[in-house]
Amino acid sequence: MWIWRPASTRLHLLESGQAEGPLPSPHTLSSFLNPVRTVPGTARSGNLGVRSSRSSMAFPKQRPIQWPLGLLLHSGAAPLLTVAADGRHGAGPAPAETQPAGGQGWDALERGRYQESIRLFAEATNQHPNDPIMWVGLALSERGLQQDQRAIRSLATAIDRAPHMTQAHHLLARLHAERDEQGAAIGHYEEALRQDPNNVRLQSEYRQVQGAMREEQGFSRVADRHVVVKFAEPSDRDRGSRLAAHLEEVCDAIGRELGSVPVTPVVAVLHSHKSASEPVWAAGIFDGRIHVTRAQLDAGGSRFQTYLRHEYTHALVHRLSQGRAPTWLDEGLAQYLERPVAERSEGLPVRGEEGPILLESLQGDFVGLPRAEAERKYADSLRATQVMIARHGLSGVRRWLETIAVSKDLAQAYKHVFHTGYPIVVTR
Repeated sequence: MWIWRPASTRLHLLESGQAEGPLPSPHTLSSFLNPVRTVPGTARSGNLGVRSSRSSMAFPKQRPIQWPLGLLLHSGAAPLLTVAADGRHGAGPAPAETQPAGGQGWDALERGRYQESIRLFAEATNQHPNDPIMWVGLALSERGLQQDQRAIRSLATAIDRAPHMTQAHHLLARLHAERDEQGAAIGHYEEALRQDPNNVRLQSEYRQVQGAMREEQGFSRVADRHVVVKFAEPSDRDRGSRLAAHLEEVCDAIGRELGSVPVTPVVAVLHSHKSASEPVWAAGIFDGRIHVTRAQLDAGGSRFQTYLRHEYTHALVHRLSQGRAPTWLDEGLAQYLERPVAERSEGLPVRGEEGPILLESLQGDFVGLPRAEAERKYADSLRATQVMIARHGLSGVRRWLETIAVSKDLAQAYKHVFHTGYPIVVTR
């Protein structure tokens, strides 16, 4: 599995225990979005290697996912944005009068207690209806429960209170992009860029959504319960329906294991041929959408099912963690769940050493590594994930992913969920 990111957005490897992606400054929401990462890898079907590729934004061409919810403050701190006299936001302590309910709301949000944070932020917005920060907190809490329409309304209210709140426009743009509402996303990106024209991340995301909108102009779509399939040729409608049916089966099967299905549909794009921009070894690309070629769909078979399960798992992990899952867990789960339970019981094709695994060594990019080293990292990622599943079960791993989305780092999320320290080394 490859995750591509431009060199301009690469970050140094994070310290052990930190969630991957850029950690926002504790004094601003403006840099909370995770970067695009690059990771080569292999999805396996029996002894047959199936290479696939993805990027880390949640919309076309650059994968988050999707916007993370966490890291709006240090542990338990009050909101750290204020509204200046001209309506613009800057760093600083929240107004004292909004701290009781609001401060508790941020704490509950960080711990993944969304129902509680919704109650607290609703109380704060009732007491202080003109404070846009409380409306943003409410929106983030609603997003945590995948209540997208409510989150959109809360963010719109925040913008009504503070029209120049760049971060609210950015959040709303990302949410619309994830929902494949590209026109609405572009409008909010343009407004955010008017306020912050030198923001490189905003510029990059805006170009990506624009590019996808141009590329998919005139595309038809087939919608099912949890997936939307887009295609260019009217003659591909039957193929689109078949692909949607395949993905719904995958969604149901993996949903039963992880205990989660997406509320906002996962988007898949059916192509007439493989993109020239993909690595030659890649079977496909995930960039917030699942990309499938006619040839893959028509060939079908176990290899195709493995590919769909692998890519769909990435999509679901991304939704659960808001794009902040560590590479080893993201890739490990995709490899673990790419095989049905019956086949998995026969033993997973794991290669590599059987000694201890230093999780810090599996963070960040695998790109550019010699093939043997990259394969070892993928094998170690799968082994480490198997250990976590053996210790905590798939339901525990799911809860950890959900908490990663709103916690300061992996270690804090791990402690919140499992009441013990994050392991630096994993042994089988």
